[in-house]
Amino acid sequence: IVGSNDLSFSTSLLNKDYELGTIEGWTRSGDGRVISRLGTVNPTQGSFMGIISTGLGYTTSSGSVSQCFLVQNTQSTLKLKWNFLSEEFLEFIHSQYQDYFRILLVKQDGSQVTLFSRTIDEMALQFGADTNHAGQLISVSPNIVFDEGGVYMTGWQDISFNIIPYRGQTVVIIFKCGDVGDSIYDTAILLDDIIIQ
Repeated sequence: IVGSNDLSFSTSLLNKDYELGTIEGWTRSGDGRVISRLGTVNPTQGSFMGIISTGLGYTTSSGSVSQCFLVQNTQSTLKLKWNFLSEEFLEFIHSQYQDYFRILLVKQDGSQVTLFSRTIDEMALQFGADTNHAGQLISVSPNIVFDEGGVYMTGWQDISFNIIPYRGQTVVIIFKCGDVGDSIYDTAILLDDIIIQ
């Protein structure tokens, strides 16, 4: 076997702010890519952000990005910013149509931990929305149009997780957006500024 003696791979999370302008470092399934803006929505910092969706021309059911990294013994927190946009607000609150956003961690032993999970109804409850009023959800149509309905978004949200239990482990982080009940009305999640410290 002939090869280089100095090949190595990074154990750190790569391209975590998407500023390479590509999906490099991330494994995608369905719709997972990097964009510079979505309608009037810009990245929280820099020039690029990640997007996963249930449609938008790239998939009909789900989108995800994932990456393997080593949690260093000095690291304790995973932080990121996210923005949930959907055509299922407002008319499909309290219906069987429940697109979702999940953040999953696959541990070294193969078991999976759900760090965060929200459906349309759970997002509506969190942001005080119902079928007849938007609460704190923000209408972004007609500046942002998916396929069928009006689009509402949460706006950029900060979230953080304790990763001390995973120190010294090689784990996989997965950001996933999925359809429940239909493949017509789309949902997209914007991701940015992922920090491990």
